[in-house]
Amino acid sequence: MRGADHANGHSSTHPEWAGPHGHDELPHAAEDLNINGYGVALRLIHGSAAGVSAASIKEMAGELVAEIAEECLRSGARAVGHIKSYLRADGGYIKADIVSVKRGAQVSGEITGPVRDARLAINSILVGLEGDEIARATLEVAGKIFGARGFSVTVEKGEEV
Repeated sequence: MRGADHANGHSSTHPEWAGPHGHDELPHAAEDLNINGYGVALRLIHGSAAGVSAASIKEMAGELVAEIAEECLRSGARAVGHIKSYLRADGGYIKADIVSVKRGAQVSGEITGPVRDARLAINSILVGLEGDEIARATLEVAGKIFGARGFSVTVEKGEEV
């Protein structure tokens, strides 16, 4: 998605964005906005039968979205739109999201028992960074965080938006 384009490929008709000649204009020039994103579905499998504790998984979920945001900003993003993740395992789920590095990650949900096998969806939307760079940062950070704790990380599906 670039500039004022939305999922339907048309610019918005919100009155608060209407320019002096009735044209749709965002608060910033459309060329400068450059909103892009990346979504991915990952499979996480732990290398040991013991798995990883629910408390560690919750901590990792918050770390994941915060680190993706920081890596994207280091790579040239002008702002974080929204980065969110949803991890589902046999014992429940954990959601994490971030809209500002200053505010930090918000984490919710519960998992009972250790996690050995999980599915993880991540959606990263940023301003001023191309989709391929968002994809690189998202996958690199996920691999680093979960790989360091004994998980194999496999991409099941990924798509730039």
